[in-house]
Amino acid sequence: MTKDPSRFARYDRAAFLATVPEKHRGLAETLCGHLEAAFPGDDITLFSGFPVVVRDMEWCAGFAVRANGVVAYCCSPATMALMGDALRPYLSGKSCIAVKPRRGEALDVVVALVARAFHEAAKHDGMISKADARKREARRRAEG
Repeated sequence: MTKDPSRFARYDRAAFLATVPEKHRGLAETLCGHLEAAFPGDDITLFSGFPVVVRDMEWCAGFAVRANGVVAYCCSPATMALMGDALRPYLSGKSCIAVKPRRGEALDVVVALVARAFHEAAKHDGMISKADARKREARRRAEG
């Protein structure tokens, strides 16, 4: 991870949930459960206060509570290729999934889709910037 290390912290579900506004806490707790079910606990960390999974400098998945709602991150290109059609109506960026109904469906439908994306992402590589990929390759060469 080449992001500022001070922005990362150990993941603690209860401590994280205590920082979430009450109106989003139930959804955040549900998403914590799905993230924990998809990834080993040691893979989950907090980045700028939100749960994420970063493996070998590759961003895989996570979510954040933003001013306009909860956004999940599915950074696995393989998952996006597999689930892109289902996720597309909820995308608010390249890998950002707005966790809110968009077509009259129940919130549970969207949450189930995010849970599936987390599980798929756990099976695949994540995204890495070109600069981070170069740094990772240089580190691997140096390690021999």
